[in-house]
Amino acid sequence: MKYLSLLVMAFLMSGCIAKDAPNMRYYELNALLSSQPRCDKSANVEVYAEPIKSLDTFQNRGIIYKQDNQISYLDNSKFIAYPSVMIYKSLISYLDFNCKFKPVLSKNDAKVVLKISLLNLYANQNSANLELFVSVIQNDKTIANKLFRIKKDMIKFSDEYIALAMNQAMNEFFKELHELLKELA
Repeated sequence: MKYLSLLVMAFLMSGCIAKDAPNMRYYELNALLSSQPRCDKSANVEVYAEPIKSLDTFQNRGIIYKQDNQISYLDNSKFIAYPSVMIYKSLISYLDFNCKFKPVLSKNDAKVVLKISLLNLYANQNSANLELFVSVIQNDKTIANKLFRIKKDMIKFSDEYIALAMNQAMNEFFKELHELLKELA
C-alpha cells in the first residue's frame, strides 16, 4: 500500500512539473517545378546522378545557422531528411520534368554521369547559402568541374523564410546545372 501511494503521488506530481515542449517544425527541400507542359522527350540525354556526398556537418537533419565563424542549429526546426537526400530526390524530379535530360538508374545506361558534393547549406541573418561542387563525366572522362555558390536573400529572418530561400537557392542551382549540361551534351 505504501508503494502504491508513492506511485500515485509521483504520477500526480509529474503532471505539475512537466513543461510544454515547443512544437518542432519540419521543412523539405524540393524542386519548384513550373506548370509548363512536358516536352517531347524522344531526344533525351540519359543522365545518371550519383547519390550526393556531403560533409559530416550535413549528415543530420538540423538547419544550420551561421553567424561569423559560429555555427549552430535552428531551435525547433529540422529538415525531414538529410539535405543531400532531399537535393538528390529533387534533382531527379527536376531532370525528369525538364526537356533534354532524362534521369536513369544505371551508369551503364547513361551518356552523362554527375558527381555532386554538398559543401555548404546554411542561413545567416539575411540570406540562405548553398555551395555544391559538380563533376560532369562522359565516357569515363571528366569533362567539367564547377563550384556553384548560390545566395538567396530573405525578406525577414524566420524558419519559413529560411526554408523558402534554401529552396530558391536549390532551384537556382538546378537551372545553372541544366545550362551547363546543355552546353556540354
